[in-house]
Amino acid sequence: MSSTDLIDSEALGLLLGLGDPGKPGSAQRAINVRIMRGHPMPPSIQLPGLRGRRWRKGAIETWLMGYERTTGKGRKPGRPRKVEHKRRGLHSPE
Repeated sequence: MSSTDLIDSEALGLLLGLGDPGKPGSAQRAINVRIMRGHPMPPSIQLPGLRGRRWRKGAIETWLMGYERTTGKGRKPGRPRKVEHKRRGLHSPE
């Protein structure tokens, strides 16, 4: 296993589309938040002498293939609109 087979939290976050690429560290924070909240994540490893988690590229690819992308058929398009109800006042129109 070489160091090119491993990626850090920042690279994983950018790969998953988390964080802002223009702000260094934002993807790493997004990954840490997902881990703290218990979201499913690929298996990580911690190497002695290195801070933070590392992920194997092969494990990430395998993990991603476990999620099928759906086209969203059967979903209702958009949010239902509020129906305007006529106000019922105490006074009748004159």
